[in-house]
Amino acid sequence: MKKSEISLLVMILFCCIAPVLFVACTENERAKSFGGTINIEIAPTEKLVNVTWKDNEMWILTRTRKTGEVPEEYKFYGESAWRVWEGTVFIKEK
Repeated sequence: MKKSEISLLVMILFCCIAPVLFVACTENERAKSFGGTINIEIAPTEKLVNVTWKDNEMWILTRTRKTGEVPEEYKFYGESAWRVWEGTVFIKEK
């Protein structure tokens, strides 16, 4: 096989396999591992306390909203060492 044929074959395989792998990931995994953005809305009766990752799962800690507390918006993001594959999670209290 010529180099051009091998290159074409590799490109075709990549174009067929990459979408399958990308779709197989959850939105959390894509944002954390490959960069991207997630928008999450918290229930109107809840107040955000904390958010963290455990492996590829996102855990969100909330509590009951107290009288007089107003809804807020938060930005949770990761920074990699080389500033590549950085993900952002926007959390909005309703």
